Amino acid sequence: MSRYTIPSQHPALTIIVGWDNPLQTFFAQAFDPSVEDEAEADLLWIGTAFQEISTVAALQAQLTGWAIIPPAIADCLTRDQQAATPPTPLQRWALQLLHGMGTPRPGRA
Repeated sequence: MSRYTIPSQHPALTIIVGWDNPLQTFFAQAFDPSVEDEAEADLLWIGTAFQEISTVAALQAQLTGWAIIPPAIADCLTRDQQAATPPTPLQRWALQLLHGMGTPRPGRA
């Protein structure tokens, strides 16, 4: 997983972007560090589902109004995605478990 802090269009906020290798997606978080309650401080959290955001351009589009990804960070994100290794057997098992929750298997009620 990679993680970079980028400038926010709202000076009081912190914006984090990165590549999540197990989920095979880019992600972003926006939060207000002045708010003590973590749940209230989180204002935006995208890229939390398997293959949700597949390109840096799609990530930037979702950040419209929040931040502009600097070119150097966009290059890093692209390299992070290109250098990604396939999920390990344990990561594949966890993804199957998480994405299969609530779905009965054949032959089971």
